Amino acid sequence: MSDRQKGVIAVLELHFPFAHRRYCARHIYANFKLSYKGGHYKKLLWRAARSSNIYVSNVAMEEICVIKIATKKWLEEIDPQHWSRFAYDPVIRCDHVTNNMTEAFNSMLGTHRAASYLDLLEFIRMMVMRKFNERIEECRGWSSVLPPRVHAKILKHSKESRTLTMIAAGNMEYELL
Repeated sequence: MSDRQKGVIAVLELHFPFAHRRYCARHIYANFKLSYKGGHYKKLLWRAARSSNIYVSNVAMEEICVIKIATKKWLEEIDPQHWSRFAYDPVIRCDHVTNNMTEAFNSMLGTHRAASYLDLLEFIRMMVMRKFNERIEECRGWSSVLPPRVHAKILKHSKESRTLTMIAAGNMEYELL
């Protein structure tokens, strides 16, 4: 995932022509808001970026268009496969729309980034081992095999789903009312 820095895209296309490229939605929004200010734009852009299906994304894009047509045109110049979750290649199992993980990882490296490759790899190995150990210790306190927040969400949604009616729409699709 890149923040579309000048030259990076061209180099990636040259050296890795078949690689899938994604752009950080946070950086896209930072450039977007230079021309189109307002909290309503931010909300709609993030809804379009995080949408898991084309319909939700299109609704957000149409709402952006209602406010100002040029905003939709600006966003459409960037292929959705690069910044919107619904258009990501399903073979790639990561659905993040920002590069926050990469930036967090780079900040964890700190001064070790300047170390030799071997020292850097050793630092990363130790850091990952510590993190795995922290997670194992945290998991021992769980009352379920699922993380507590996921377990709570499943319980909440299962209770809410009891009041829904399922209607077959055809072609293995259903609507819940």
